[in-house]
Amino acid sequence: MGEGKSEHTKGASGQIELIARVRQQGKEYRKTAPTKARLLTQKDFDERKGIIETKEGPVSFQVGDYLAVGVEGEEFPISKETMGRTKKLERIVVDEEGLEWGVYRNTNTVFAMQMKKPFTVQVENGDSIHGKAEDYVVCDGDQCWIVDQKIFETTYSKVEK
Repeated sequence: MGEGKSEHTKGASGQIELIARVRQQGKEYRKTAPTKARLLTQKDFDERKGIIETKEGPVSFQVGDYLAVGVEGEEFPISKETMGRTKKLERIVVDEEGLEWGVYRNTNTVFAMQMKKPFTVQVENGDSIHGKAEDYVVCDGDQCWIVDQKIFETTYSKVEK
């Protein structure tokens, strides 16, 4: 790849290569910041036309997925299956609109690697998202996503072996 060009994962084989690279060259981390999330409803789907505008680009969601809000107010969807597998509910909070949000702790560890060039990743539902140079690609099992450098470095801790 030439200097300054972005890295792309295309299709299943590209994603498999990316996951292998992150597991081999990356490090193991645990997200230490809690995740605030709530179920996405049919009303959310209708209002948002099935799309959440993440920092890395638009990502589609289904009714029954979760809307998560990060430490900088960034929004991203999480599938119901992933929530059940990776998060533990700590408490419920109610916002000013009367919506109930769960505050969750991560129960899993992930592999992550900082990228030197802009890059693209295919997320769980098949959508493509785009990271900047110095952002992190984070992988858990066969799923990868992007975390902004500043957010990653304040919300994840390296797992010491």
